[in-house]
Amino acid sequence: MEWETPARQDGAQVQFRHRTPGSPWKLGDCGHQDDAGFESCLCPLEMDMAQEFQLRRRLGPGVPRGPWSSWSSPVCIPPETPPQAEVRFSVEQLRPDGRRQVTLHEQLPQLELPEGCLGPDSGMEVTYHIHLHMLSCPCKTRAKRTLRLKKKLVLSSAAYDLAVVSRNRFGLGPNQTWHIPACIHSEPGLLNISAGANGTTIRWPARAQGMRYCIEWQLQGQEENLAACIVTAPQDPDAAGTATHSWSQESGALEQKACYRITIFASAHPEKPTSWSTVLSTYHFGGNASEAGSPQHVSVRKLSQDSVSVDWTPSLLSTCPGVLKEYVVCCQEEDSNQVSELHVKPTETQVTLQGLRAGTAYKVQVRADTAKRRGAWSQPLRFSIEVQVSELSDLSIFLASLGSFVSILLLGIFGYLGLNRAVRHLCPPLPTPGASTAIKFSGSQGKQVWQWTSPADFPEEVSPQEALMVNISWEKGEGADMGTLGTLKEKTELPLHAPKPALDLKDRKQMQGCPEAGAPGPGWQDGLVEDSLAQAARSPLLILGGLGWTPRFGSQGETGASASSYREA
Repeated sequence: MEWETPARQDGAQVQFRHRTPGSPWKLGDCGHQDDAGFESCLCPLEMDMAQEFQLRRRLGPGVPRGPWSSWSSPVCIPPETPPQAEVRFSVEQLRPDGRRQVTLHEQLPQLELPEGCLGPDSGMEVTYHIHLHMLSCPCKTRAKRTLRLKKKLVLSSAAYDLAVVSRNRFGLGPNQTWHIPACIHSEPGLLNISAGANGTTIRWPARAQGMRYCIEWQLQGQEENLAACIVTAPQDPDAAGTATHSWSQESGALEQKACYRITIFASAHPEKPTSWSTVLSTYHFGGNASEAGSPQHVSVRKLSQDSVSVDWTPSLLSTCPGVLKEYVVCCQEEDSNQVSELHVKPTETQVTLQGLRAGTAYKVQVRADTAKRRGAWSQPLRFSIEVQVSELSDLSIFLASLGSFVSILLLGIFGYLGLNRAVRHLCPPLPTPGASTAIKFSGSQGKQVWQWTSPADFPEEVSPQEALMVNISWEKGEGADMGTLGTLKEKTELPLHAPKPALDLKDRKQMQGCPEAGAPGPGWQDGLVEDSLAQAARSPLLILGGLGWTPRFGSQGETGASASSYREA
């Protein structure tokens, strides 16, 4: 410590005492002061604690030794490193006027002091300040400002560095720095950019009269300190209420085919970093966006027989938020020139085309549209859906099976018809009585009444035709029963005037053992009938022409010799 020497007290002896908060006094000796005009003392210093010092003096050895003076007023020494304030901040959303509020929440430390340093004029005060640095728009006149610590700040959407600095009687302490990022928002409808042979012109909504504008642009993802900017001269709004700025083509501003972030700030006092407000902030794709944004690497992948999947790589416009509006997929039939378009969201790079026809040639193209203009079509990609071989084989198998079945069916039908015709030619059917015309009468004859008076009215006419012999025989040992004989009695009749059938040798021998015809015994007639029936059964039937003659045996008393009648078979 140093101080001025009191008047006429040169060469004094000085002592000091010091203490820290809560500790007793400690005595120290500054020694004999020989310097004229100034006195000094080397005292111990506590780095992190406040100290209180007091001094006293007495005259030196050149004068009679006197008593010590009283202790001086306290001299307070703050710690070497000022305590840091605990600061938090919150940033609100950007308001319509282009400004946002930053609220600081600080908690100042309470420094512990010795008893003699509790007064307001002890010199132990620690002050806190804010150093504000506007990082955006580096071409402005002034970018930094120091403010006393206060609760609220109103800033633009630019990026800032905010530092809280502490200061005591020894100087500045270490500071704390926070970064407030820029408020990224996109308003594509507010900025109108037109590029031509004379350069690039931008237009935006103007603020009040006499405002200065700072136009900042930088490539997306680039460091903030690499941003380019320009501050315009004060200008008033035009008739449309817009402000304008142009670049020449030689400047190369916004000419690169890439995504830019453009921000425009306005201020009536550009020397104050806290006076700026944000007019707009948006993204813009430089160069020829229509050609640069054309989708690349379009591919087609078959999903089914009537659908395909179209994929493409994202357009360069998709890297600029808010620039790409949509994708448009065009599918055209090359034969009929029928065109269909599908609109796809900007976040998607795939679409499914349905309702396609196999074997038809198609052409597909994709383009990327912005909110203001259409993009350029990609290179056409031609494709077709081929008919699957399995379907052809299945169809062939089905047709072959159907043809085989029809062939076998027709072959069976023709074979059946041909066999029937061959059978009728090789084996004709036998005549039947029902098919004979002998028993049929004409219509006129059917209405006449025929009276059959006697068999004698129809004389027999014997045809010289050869008789058909039909033998009827029984096995030996099987005699005709009485029922059969009775039936034969009824049905066996000889034709009229027919000769009696000759008996074979065996029958004649049997007849020789019988009683004579002239002297019949009892029951002779019945025996004769039975023998006659047996003989008739073994006798042949005479079929003459269309008439069948059945022998009938009667008694000798009927019509003299043997009466005979005929029955048409």
